[in-house]
Amino acid sequence: MCAKKTIIIDYFSQMQKIIISFIAFIISASLFAQNIDYAKTVINKLSSEEFKGRGFVENGDKIAANFIKSQLDSIGIKSLNTNFFQKFELPINTIQGEVNLSLEKTKINLGTDYLISPNAASSSGKYKVKTIKLSKISKYAKKDFSEKFLYINNDINTKESKKLYRELIYTNSFNARGFINPVDKPTHRQSMVVDSFTVLNIRKDLILNIPKYINIDFKNTFYENYQTQNVLGYIQGEVDSFIVFTAHYDHLGKQGNTATFYGANDNASGCSMLLNLADYLTKKEKPHYSIAFMFFSAEEAGLVGSAYYVNNSIFDLQKIKFLFNLDMVGTGEKGIRIVNSTIFTEEYDLLVKINDKENYLKQILKRGEAANSDHHPFYAKGVPAYFIFTTGGSSEYHNVYDKPEKLSLFAFENLLLLLSDFIDEYR
Repeated sequence: MCAKKTIIIDYFSQMQKIIISFIAFIISASLFAQNIDYAKTVINKLSSEEFKGRGFVENGDKIAANFIKSQLDSIGIKSLNTNFFQKFELPINTIQGEVNLSLEKTKINLGTDYLISPNAASSSGKYKVKTIKLSKISKYAKKDFSEKFLYINNDINTKESKKLYRELIYTNSFNARGFINPVDKPTHRQSMVVDSFTVLNIRKDLILNIPKYINIDFKNTFYENYQTQNVLGYIQGEVDSFIVFTAHYDHLGKQGNTATFYGANDNASGCSMLLNLADYLTKKEKPHYSIAFMFFSAEEAGLVGSAYYVNNSIFDLQKIKFLFNLDMVGTGEKGIRIVNSTIFTEEYDLLVKINDKENYLKQILKRGEAANSDHHPFYAKGVPAYFIFTTGGSSEYHNVYDKPEKLSLFAFENLLLLLSDFIDEYR
């Protein structure tokens, strides 16, 4: 073959590679444009009023579970068990219906101005408010506060006094009817028990002058055996071992008729990441390991759903090569942080290697073990597991302000790519 023909063939060969690369880039760009739109759609849907805060009021958890199941079905994900659902029960206390609180004659707003402790029993009436100083606490040891609300003035203001203050309020050492607890921003949690007293978490700027009395009216509903469900699906791989991705879909539900905890970052964002990853992986070649997607309920009640799964696993936990729990991944301006990365260093090094090559995230920060999300029940049973959350951006947490418009999704697409590359390279 003459040199001229060789040059022409080489030229067309190079052009073919460039064209193929360009087409791949266009397809990839189009795919991720769709992915970020889908991510926003999922987050907006899960965080809407229709889903009742994805808690245990007005079947919010069941509405969310059915939506996730429908998405897995439409993507083409197989059910890991019968009809995707793994049902279980738990006790849970809720505060439903009309809720009213007035500081003397001034009515304040549930959710934005105050929240009621989740373990509270029904309460209705007018109660005097008694102010006591923490420095003089021993003086009140034998007083009867059973029909009063207490405001404890922490006039010592040390680390030890703050701890004592919390203990006095949440153990009700004074047998009080309740407590007024000043906070910067009212936050909520869930409770599986009911107590005889009430803590009112009220914005501190509203109680610069402590009221002489309060008028309060609300009712609690306690469920001894509330039935909820995990949602479980998978992609079949080449071998009978799993990389598992988990996210809790529940949030704090509603308090009363007016306070909805939307939970956009916590954890509609994690659910969206799992659904987007599932959709993305079904468009790629069959993975080496099977990929499981587990959406847990009752995380906010104390990791109940993931603990139930671990004790009633669909397949042997020893088949899990590695587990990623995604919880609060709706930002990322400062990168991500990984719980357990100081323990499982090989996987951390691989993620950093991929990130250094592709420049996906600003940084991947280490953190030690912590029992603060759904990775922990697995880790406690010997499963190698990470909990990943994004850093930077919105800091709204367990309040009524954690809404979709607060989320930048700054690192969303690149975190998805990082996890996908990990799947491809991990053996």
